[in-house]
Formats: sequence, C-alpha cells, structure tokens
Amino acid sequence: MSSHLRLITQDPVAPLQPDQATTASAAEQQGHKLLDQIAPSFGEIALKREDLKLVLKDTPEDGPAIVAQIRNLQDFYRDGWQLCQQTLNKMGRG
Repeated sequence: MSSHLRLITQDPVAPLQPDQATTASAAEQQGHKLLDQIAPSFGEIALKREDLKLVLKDTPEDGPAIVAQIRNLQDFYRDGWQLCQQTLNKMGRG
C-alpha cells in the first residue's frame, strides 16, 4: 500500500459511502417544514421589489401608484413577520 493510500485509510473522518448518506434529525426536518410554511420564498419577495422598481422607473411622477406599491411591500413583510411570531408563540418560543 502506498503512503498516500495509508494516510487516507487512517483518516478518522473518512468520506461517506453511498449507503451512509447523512439524514436530518426529526427536529431539523420539522424546523424546515415550519420555515417552508411561514417564510415567503425569495422569489415572492423579489417579484414585489421588482414591481416597486418598475413603478418608480415607468411612472416616477405617479405618487399614488408608488405609495400603493410601497404599502403592498410593507404589508407583505408585516404579514410574514406576524405569521412567524404566531408560529413561534405556538411553539412557546416567541
């Protein structure tokens, strides 16, 4: 056996074999499911921000349209925050 192979086989942190894939704990899986339920996707946030950017670019003089887009984005963030708080309170962690 070459010295290179000997070093690898003596390594206490050997690479995982295909049948040794790590799995998330039940608590970690539950946490991911909760996040999926309460957290908006990045895509939703990005779309709302793009809507605001387009209104600002296309109609910078249209004050009511700009205010409406800003309020829409604020409501989106507020609703997400409230949902997170409610979920944390249900879990006793709020």
